[in-house]
Amino acid sequence: MQIHRSDKRTKKDWRKALLDAREARSPQACELEDRQIAKHLDAWVEGYLQSAGAQYEQPELLVYWPWRGEPDLRELWRRWHSRGLRLHLPVVVGRDAPLAARRWNPTGDHDEDFVEDALGLPVPRPDSNRAVADEAEGFGDVEVSALAEASAAAEFPRAPAWLIPCVGVDAGGHRIGAGMGFYDRTLSECLQRGQPRPLLIGICRSQAVVSENLSEPHDLRLDTLVTEHGLAPVRDSEGA
Repeated sequence: MQIHRSDKRTKKDWRKALLDAREARSPQACELEDRQIAKHLDAWVEGYLQSAGAQYEQPELLVYWPWRGEPDLRELWRRWHSRGLRLHLPVVVGRDAPLAARRWNPTGDHDEDFVEDALGLPVPRPDSNRAVADEAEGFGDVEVSALAEASAAAEFPRAPAWLIPCVGVDAGGHRIGAGMGFYDRTLSECLQRGQPRPLLIGICRSQAVVSENLSEPHDLRLDTLVTEHGLAPVRDSEGA
């Protein structure tokens, strides 16, 4: 099912409508759709391993921890980890900063294995604790000590493929995010550093696919979109 755009709605209106619709879905419907998404991603990762295996000693992926009704694929991430993939979780370190990344070994996932980042999402507890109080300044009510621990030993994302949750995706394959710009800034910083552009795999349920173009110049254009209905390439060979 596609959500059709009305000229009276702004992108902000659509973001709210898509978030509300996502959070209103029944747990049973979400679980069924998430299983299908995981099935399609499992098929995708086979090809990724074949191609990445020739370039990297241990293939790496940036994945995510689900937030506000996003597809919950943690069991899939755990299976991938058990197969030898090296997984990283994004870390929010400041309101206007790019994302960092923390290595994740999902072997037990006990509460004591995690701390919260600046957005309140769980990230793996670091091995060291280098203070980043300057990045915490002005970021809501997050305690500086907690944010310092969350950010310590986190590095800039370097995985060659990013699996990115989407609030929505428009007709041109542009990601509609939550409006905070973290992934947009991170990709921009990645390119400014001279790193290769990572493969961008967008993940959402089909109800979040919008039939018209809502994009702004800074919006990520995905390489592939994954919903419960399968994988769809969305970025042309010219990289437009």
